[in-house]
Amino acid sequence: MSDMSEPARITARDLSRHAGAVLTRVEHGERLTITRDGEPIAEIIPIDRSQRTMARWIRDGVVAPPPPEGYAKGSDLADAARRLGQAPPGRTANEALQEMREDERP
Repeated sequence: MSDMSEPARITARDLSRHAGAVLTRVEHGERLTITRDGEPIAEIIPIDRSQRTMARWIRDGVVAPPPPEGYAKGSDLADAARRLGQAPPGRTANEALQEMREDERP
């Protein structure tokens, strides 16, 4: 695996001739810069394993794809929860559920 600060270089011709081997290197975490006539033209970077798993789940219909604007971030959810403030005094959800169950008993 190459140093993360400087991706390894591979020519466009070598990429064309050895695509399978190049993709295997990337799959194992290596970042590669593609060059043409000595000039960098592209970079191939590995996709995080969790992202690959999520893509497979979406493809297989296990989970729905994200909405166009993307999923909410944890910090957005925490901010929204803070804006809700404290619940008003009274019964807790557990107490209300217990009362409902008692009402259903013969």
